[in-house]
Amino acid sequence: MENVIYGRYPLVIRTENSEDKVVGKVYETELLDLEKADIYETSAYKREKFKLESGKEAWVYLENSK
Repeated sequence: MENVIYGRYPLVIRTENSEDKVVGKVYETELLDLEKADIYETSAYKREKFKLESGKEAWVYLENSK
């Protein structure tokens, strides 16, 4: 994948351990902003929805290994 810069920024990696956590911030956005972020992130990353400890859901970008 062209233009991929793994290791330069923190990357969320899916695990099977329910005790694993990611510390971060959640921002409210419009669908158009998410679509623009998808273009910026290229096919190197995929956006998935995750349930937070609060019970709310948020989109997270993960490495798109396949």
